[in-house]
Amino acid sequence: MFTLISFQLAALLSFIGIRQFCAGQLFNINSVLNELFPEDIYQGQRSRSPICVHDIPSPIHFEEESERMNCYQEVSQRGRSPHPDQNKRTNEVLAAYDYDMVTYDNVITKDGYTLTLFRIRGNKKSPPKIGKPVVLLFHGLGTASDQWVLQYGDRNLAFKLADAGYEVWLANARGTDYSRQHTKLNAERDIEYWNFSFHEIALYDFPAILDVISSETGEENIYFIGHSMGGAVYAIALAEMPELNQRVRAGFLLAPAIFLGHSYSPYRILQPILELPLQMQAMINRALRGRLEGSNPTAFLSPAQLCTPTAMRCDLCGNAIFFLYGYDGRQLNFTNVPNILSKIFNTHSFKTLLHFGQNFRSCLFRKYDYGRRANLKMYGQVQPPSYSLHKIVAPTYIYYGDSDNFVPPIDVATTRDALPPETVQGYSRVNWTLFNHVDFMVAKDADVLVYNGILEILEDYKFGRRK
Repeated sequence: MFTLISFQLAALLSFIGIRQFCAGQLFNINSVLNELFPEDIYQGQRSRSPICVHDIPSPIHFEEESERMNCYQEVSQRGRSPHPDQNKRTNEVLAAYDYDMVTYDNVITKDGYTLTLFRIRGNKKSPPKIGKPVVLLFHGLGTASDQWVLQYGDRNLAFKLADAGYEVWLANARGTDYSRQHTKLNAERDIEYWNFSFHEIALYDFPAILDVISSETGEENIYFIGHSMGGAVYAIALAEMPELNQRVRAGFLLAPAIFLGHSYSPYRILQPILELPLQMQAMINRALRGRLEGSNPTAFLSPAQLCTPTAMRCDLCGNAIFFLYGYDGRQLNFTNVPNILSKIFNTHSFKTLLHFGQNFRSCLFRKYDYGRRANLKMYGQVQPPSYSLHKIVAPTYIYYGDSDNFVPPIDVATTRDALPPETVQGYSRVNWTLFNHVDFMVAKDADVLVYNGILEILEDYKFGRRK
């Protein structure tokens, strides 16, 4: 889960010399609220902080001096030439590695949003052919399909799957810069375009993507792999539309952003906004034009450009990533940092961020909270209902990291326990103590630690060893 604003904030705090902090001390929500907003603004509307948040979260450590020196050495040994894929978009990366790729840029959802999908049919190792098993990759919040092609060469999950004989489809949810068209609305002018969260992505984008896959390949059943928000999309789609369970042979959820009550991520600094009256939230939404913009990787002083010099890469930029997601210097490929940063910032709606924030606060996995009166009209009750996760019956495999501060292990366990026992076919801790939320995308050894295990399970399904 990346946003350009969060990276800029992290870079600033890193620049002014913060080396270590405790999230519990930094994000004392009540004190923040008292300083920022007078009590009379709320008129009794302020809600209590979530009861399930850690009292004393784990500290977030910045790199040691030895790790910084290792970074300088690593970058100098590799040279200063940019990564060959830096600033390339998904389709350009796929073409550069000679994958047989098709772009579908007119996938229209029932509510009028136009999506773009990328389809990898094969390559020289596994030429295109009819009947290949289909794998759909679904990105997290603040990213797009680029997140699956930011590693070096065949370390990318999309490439590994295609090389192993699978047809790979890469989703781009509404609002990303790949999918910003609409049959009636203009994403630049009409704030109504941005009136969606991951709920609408699940209800409309997901089934539209499945229909296109089925139409183009003849395959009714797919394998699903989703990271962070992608896991939430999977859960909502299968819970709200149980008939879709029959179209998913198996789902693989990497750090699924479903239950988030114990999150100790710096994103909790957004909670003061959630404590504001709805009218003031609406004012902020209008000021932001409904969205949080991504980054143009070729723009002057974009994160990718800013982090190209060695000193910036090994100090400010590495620390900014560690600030947001926790320290894992041994798994961060410092030579690849500019390429990573050229691909991970994409646009998303402000409402999506608020919806995640509401689940932070409630410690539940619920539909969007529109306020008591609107909830009563929309849901027939004053509180938004929780999603019915017991309706998910497709075989599901869950992966988590010990140092994930956005979706901590305790919350992943809550997700596991909310699903029917027979649904959860696998529940796997990544065998690396410092593995964090974004390591599923950026870790040097993500292929060894995560991807290869998924491929082994997929092969069991392919050859009938699993049903």
